Amino acid sequence: MFAMFRLLCFSIIVAVANSANIFAIFSVPSISHQLVFQPIWRELSLRGHKVTVVTPNPLNDPTLTNLTEIDVSYVYGTVSLQFLIDNSNLMPDQLVSMSVDHYVKPLIESQLNHSDVMKILKDNNSHFDLVISEMICSPAFGFAYKFNAPLVGMLSFSDLSAAFLAIGNPLHPILNPDMLLGYGKQLSFWQRVCQHIHRSATFYERDICKIRRTKGAMVTKKEKRRMIGNIFRLQGLIVRYI
Repeated sequence: MFAMFRLLCFSIIVAVANSANIFAIFSVPSISHQLVFQPIWRELSLRGHKVTVVTPNPLNDPTLTNLTEIDVSYVYGTVSLQFLIDNSNLMPDQLVSMSVDHYVKPLIESQLNHSDVMKILKDNNSHFDLVISEMICSPAFGFAYKFNAPLVGMLSFSDLSAAFLAIGNPLHPILNPDMLLGYGKQLSFWQRVCQHIHRSATFYERDICKIRRTKGAMVTKKEKRRMIGNIFRLQGLIVRYI
């Protein structure tokens, strides 16, 4: 009788268990970012999902047979944050604006030009059930649009205004200043003004990634917000503003 019960339970589990074909991209060439996300694509692979991940820090574990890693470690040598040092006299919001052209855009274009990534983009038969991405420096919206798949965003830190705005949950610009501006919690009057301007610029920002490359059509902000299913972030209250 017990054997029949075990067989019944096994049959039920097999009948309802499904694996997904997942595309993940974690663009930022920083080991502190990648260490947070590596266990995610590892465990997804171990649980039977087929995972294709674009990363500058691949695991290179041959035992993960369901995992395909596209190694873009070359971006460590092609992009640099030297412009932050060279322009340290500028205001934080100006540096954030400069980072789009001097860091984010070259980073994304460099990874999109990888032969394996281009192969996926040009293949009209390529399909993924889910797109997972870090919510900074990422062309994930383009991939989600091309594959018509839901997007799960992840952050290795908290309080990134653009990420919360993308899911229709904007943070108050004064009570929760954007961590990228480096102001901390006690804002002066002019810092509050700059924070508000930065938030407005984020809301009306131009698309930094030419998503035509992936689908042949631009993705509107309204469509972007519909794509995002969830955003997971790392919340560390002790080191939040260090």
